[in-house]
Amino acid sequence: MTTMTKTVAVDDVGAVEISLEAAGEGEAFLLLHGGGGPDTMTRFAQRLAESRPARVLVPTHPGFASTSRPEGLDTIRRLAALYIALLDDLDLSDVTVIGNSIGGWITVEMALIESPRIRGMVLIDAVGIDVANQPVANFFTMGCRSGIRRRHQSSMSEWFAEGSGGFRPAFPLIAFGIACRPPLELLRR
Repeated sequence: MTTMTKTVAVDDVGAVEISLEAAGEGEAFLLLHGGGGPDTMTRFAQRLAESRPARVLVPTHPGFASTSRPEGLDTIRRLAALYIALLDDLDLSDVTVIGNSIGGWITVEMALIESPRIRGMVLIDAVGIDVANQPVANFFTMGCRSGIRRRHQSSMSEWFAEGSGGFRPAFPLIAFGIACRPPLELLRR
């Protein structure tokens, strides 16, 4: 994989530097990591790039892996705007976004922004998503067994319709995992 740095502008934040790994050529995939950092997505990214004609991008969320995070980049919504700005800067279209854990939450926020650059999304153990009539679990207190017991596959389109004033995604959403919300103080680190 090749490491690169891009600087993109985000409304209400300014210029943000993003470090990312890239591999392959072809269909575009944006892989968004969870709290374990970008290394948790690297092997999957390499395998995806080798198994098909695919251009795979794995950015490091600003503030992870010793990268800097501008003070104004303090919400998941702004991280979503950052990654849409990255797709704009790279002039990518028909992108499939794959988000794990907190990366899944960012992925959902990208869906709510409704970027025409995104073709589809996959959520893996996404956290932070507020779903009507679903309990919010504290995933920091869950062990592996409780996570597996609560694992489910659901129609995100139904969730969005109930909880967001009728939002209907224009692309497929695939969800696996637990819907829960981390404490807000973790997002400000």
